[in-house]
Amino acid sequence: TNSLNGNRVRYTWDTVDEGACPAGSAAKGRLTRIAGPDSTITYCYTTHGEVTRRVEVIAGVTLVTQWRYRTNGQREAMVYPDGTVVDYVYGANGLVTGLGVTRPGAAREVLLQDVQYAPSGPPVAWTFGNGLPMRRTLTRDYRPGTVEDGDPDGASIGLGLGYEFDQ
Repeated sequence: TNSLNGNRVRYTWDTVDEGACPAGSAAKGRLTRIAGPDSTITYCYTTHGEVTRRVEVIAGVTLVTQWRYRTNGQREAMVYPDGTVVDYVYGANGLVTGLGVTRPGAAREVLLQDVQYAPSGPPVAWTFGNGLPMRRTLTRDYRPGTVEDGDPDGASIGLGLGYEFDQ
């Protein structure tokens, strides 16, 4: 239990909320519930510790966000309370190479594609769903060097950033 602005906030660990979590949910060693005066948030987990469900009740309104995983532990999709689904695309190396979104009653749209990574590091290039690419360079210790948008044909929003660091 903690106090925030004079309101009590209670944290619960290691207990599966049978009303909010599907059968087989794991809780040991996990935060499973946060309760305040006007809201509660419940978390459900796989046996490997991935969050599968977040149930938030605010002033009587329930919002459920869900995550699905592949058997290898890769996140497959995230489902927002309104039913919008964000899906993850993976390359042969197991890293995310794209994201898509499907809104209820609509076709899937590409948000991000062709993601490229630095060796053992973060993404350095990708293409947005509207076709505009983004590139960034990194220093040897993976700090940002430059960030640029645009393609060879000149389509750009004009982003060009450079970073310098004191040694």
